[in-house]
Amino acid sequence: MNAAPKWRQLEIVPVTILFNLYEFIRVLTNFSEYYEKNTEDRPLEGIRSFIFKWQLHLHERGNQNAKMIGTGGEMLKSLSLLLSHLHGLNELELRELQLEPWECNHFVDDLLYQFDSQLTSLCLINLTKVPRPFLQIGLFLYLEHLTVSPQHLDESVVILVADLRQLKSFIIYQNEKALGASAVSAKAWQAFSASNKHTRVYLIQVNHTVIYSFNQTPLFTQLSLKIQLVN
Repeated sequence: MNAAPKWRQLEIVPVTILFNLYEFIRVLTNFSEYYEKNTEDRPLEGIRSFIFKWQLHLHERGNQNAKMIGTGGEMLKSLSLLLSHLHGLNELELRELQLEPWECNHFVDDLLYQFDSQLTSLCLINLTKVPRPFLQIGLFLYLEHLTVSPQHLDESVVILVADLRQLKSFIIYQNEKALGASAVSAKAWQAFSASNKHTRVYLIQVNHTVIYSFNQTPLFTQLSLKIQLVN
């Protein structure tokens, strides 16, 4: 208990033994829940940054291609419970959860309900397996830095993000697992540029995958733009 209040960052990286990961999250959550119920302490309140990276592949016999398994079921429930105890969180990064669309509805709503007015940095990379825009992205009112996969954007999300008054950087990040995203229309980017003069937009692609069709002239001529290729 003496050490926990000094924690400032918690990062969970991919592991090979899922049971150990599940038990770690469960024990940490139960530890916090016990003290919150029986004392006035919030042992995980000092954590300012939480990073969760998921990577699970299933290799089937006779099939050389690995199947990506998402963070669902009990693992997602345990993650949600842990997040509910991070009362002082300012920075949240969730990578490769690869959820089914129906799994993420309540999860994203819970994130917004708990952190809408306290997050300054949000990173959502491949939250779902298939393209799924989230309006909630534009409702974290005090964001300064936003990183998101293109499959979580559409015209409505871009317009909402444009209204975030404190947003300094907006990174659209695509890797080889982010496929099938539709291009956001030039009209939406024009509206973004007209209402937002303070946010710099970055397009980052990994392994030279295609991020958007670059025929959207307003994105290049009216926004402060940086394109970064990552091998």
